[in-house]
Amino acid sequence: MDLDLWISKVKEGNHLSEDELQLLCEYVYGFYDECQRKYGNANAWRYCTDVFDYLTLSAIIDGTVLCVHGGLSPDVRTVDQIRVIERNCEIPHEGPFCDLMWSDPEEIETWAVSPRGAGWLFGSRVTSEFNHINSLDLVCRAHQLVQEGLKYMFQDKGLVTEREVKFFTETEENNQMRGPRTDGDGTGVAGVGQEAEAEEEELIVMGSYGGRVRAVEDAPEEILLLWSFQQPTLSKPNAFVRHSSSLLRIDSCGRHLSIIQSPSSMVGVVLGKFLEHSVDPGTLVLHGKKVIELGSGCGLVGCISALLGADVILTDLPDRLKLLKQNVECNVIEGNMRGSAAVRELTWGDDLNCEFIEPLPDFVLGSDVIYSEAAVADLLATLKGLSGSNTTIFLTGESRNDVVLECFLEAALEDFLVGHVDQAQWCPEYRSHRVAMFVLVKRDNGKQLIPEV
Repeated sequence: MDLDLWISKVKEGNHLSEDELQLLCEYVYGFYDECQRKYGNANAWRYCTDVFDYLTLSAIIDGTVLCVHGGLSPDVRTVDQIRVIERNCEIPHEGPFCDLMWSDPEEIETWAVSPRGAGWLFGSRVTSEFNHINSLDLVCRAHQLVQEGLKYMFQDKGLVTEREVKFFTETEENNQMRGPRTDGDGTGVAGVGQEAEAEEEELIVMGSYGGRVRAVEDAPEEILLLWSFQQPTLSKPNAFVRHSSSLLRIDSCGRHLSIIQSPSSMVGVVLGKFLEHSVDPGTLVLHGKKVIELGSGCGLVGCISALLGADVILTDLPDRLKLLKQNVECNVIEGNMRGSAAVRELTWGDDLNCEFIEPLPDFVLGSDVIYSEAAVADLLATLKGLSGSNTTIFLTGESRNDVVLECFLEAALEDFLVGHVDQAQWCPEYRSHRVAMFVLVKRDNGKQLIPEV
């Protein structure tokens, strides 16, 4: 890789974690491999990445222009507050450090929740007041694609977005470096986005889900790599939740679900909003379908499914059923359920009673159920027992242990056809680079992968 290109990318900026940066350097741009070849180890690469943790969060030009990657923060009133932020660490998920990296300007006056799930949307009055307090003329930032190269915002032109487009594609709205690259010898190197386009014809339809998915064949590690390249929009687990002590009022399908106790992981939120997002255009039909949710926890996904018209059985271990029953009963009383919801005990690996398998479910849902290598065999045994000729399984998992996920995928491929659901099909406001979604259908159920027409 041309060192000048590497330096240009450092100046241009992005906010990748060390793991994401290594994947990009190793599999896309080649800088990691070049360090290995030239120096016999990855120390030179690591020294370069260590420098990034010490880069300044902002810079001031001639005392009048503040340069920052993302935007402003409600926790930062003065430039002096930026100087004291501890920056020798990974970018946090919230707070002033996060906001400076992730916030975006919007044609509003004050603050609004960002659809990215990290940072904020900020408006004209916020920018004008910040510039006045700090004796600035302009805030200069990047973070968003600007086709014309420069874009001034607000009536006083107190903010400009500067984003060179020669290395970026039009789909690079969320800061993933996907455009065409040129190696040091002038040879074109395809970016991740180009690879996805080249492989688009390999996407297929599976089971009762009308969207196209990428088939997982004999190499689950490829899916883990693709997962790591997903757009880096961070979702806040409670992005659409209004808190009232332990009672959560959750907006879904134009109604309010009352959920006692917050979901312990963002993956339930992602799966629930995916179902809602897919039902609306008819990509997925839940109305009148039998749905079983595994490891329901607080019951968010099952309650959303019932709201969408499904007849849902929410399951979990015996000591967790009380909370499930409370949440189901609360929402039935409030009239939110268009379908029905029942709570039952289910321990993975145990024999299934008649209520679960007569008839077999149309859909099986699981959020954050792939978490323990010791539980993989029991989970798959239950999935096989629940799968019939018309059963489609949706599972979401959080990036906490790739070894467990790879173990699950390798074992699942023996009995299931497995597809990876790309984030482009998720609800746009609820995507996360830390979550993966899979669709499974049983291999011996007579259903084949159907190429998209």
